[in-house]
Amino acid sequence: MPEITLETGDWILHGIDLIDYSRPGFVGSMPPSVKALAREFSEVFPYCFILRNYSSHQIAACFSMWQYSDASGKMQTIGNGRINISTFGAPDAIPAGGSRLMTPVLPAECTCSLLPATLSAIRFSVLSRFSGQRSVTMSLDAAILDDGTLLGPDTRRAGQRIQARVAARHDLAANLLKAIEEGAGVSELASRLDQIATAPPPDKHGGPAAQAAYRSNYWSARRGQAFGYSHILATRGSETLLRALRRSAEGLPEIHR
Repeated sequence: MPEITLETGDWILHGIDLIDYSRPGFVGSMPPSVKALAREFSEVFPYCFILRNYSSHQIAACFSMWQYSDASGKMQTIGNGRINISTFGAPDAIPAGGSRLMTPVLPAECTCSLLPATLSAIRFSVLSRFSGQRSVTMSLDAAILDDGTLLGPDTRRAGQRIQARVAARHDLAANLLKAIEEGAGVSELASRLDQIATAPPPDKHGGPAAQAAYRSNYWSARRGQAFGYSHILATRGSETLLRALRRSAEGLPEIHR
C-alpha cells in the first residue's frame, strides 16, 4: 500500500473537519447511507476521507483532489466534486452538522443504489489506480457555503465555474419570465428553449483563458437548464414551468472570498 496523506490545512478554522481512515471513529462519522457499504468498500476507504461540516452554513459545493506519484516520482492529479446550484439551500447540500464521504470516483451517496457488479467495478477502479503508487495525497481544494463564501485554495477555479452556472441559471429564467410577461405562448417558449439547447459552444480561444472558461461553463449550464425546462414544459405543462422559472430567477449569492 502506498503512503497515504490527507492534507487538512486550516479547514477546521472554518468549521470543516477532514477525517481520514486512520483516525478513530472514521466509520462512525460516515453518513448513515454510506455505512451500509462499509464491508464492500473497506479496501477503498483508505483512499477516501470524510468531510464533516461543523459550520453554521450548508455547503453548496465542494471539490477534492488526489495527487499520486509512482516509483519514478511522476506526479498525477485527479479531482472530484459535488455541486448543487438548484438552490443554495437545497436538501442535497451538506447541512450544518452533516458529513460526506469524499471519494476519487463519484459522490459516495450515489453508490448506495448501484448494483453489486458496479460497486465491484468502482472498487477495482480505485485500487488499480492507487494501490501500486508510491504515495497518495488527498486534499479539499474548495468549498462554497450557502451564502456564496468560497473557502480553500481553489486551484481548479471552482468558484468561477459555479458563478458561471449560477449566472446562466438566473439569466435564462429571467429572460423566459420576461418573454411570458410579453405574451409568449407554449410554442414560442418551446422554440426558444430548443434554440438554446442546440446552440453551438462558444469559441474557447477568444480572449484570456479565464474568460473563455467562464463562457464555456455559462454555455454548458444554460444548455443543460434549457433541456430541463423543455422537459418540464413538454411533460408537466406551462404552469409547472412558470413555477420553476420563478424559483430559478430568485437571486443567488455572488461567489466571494
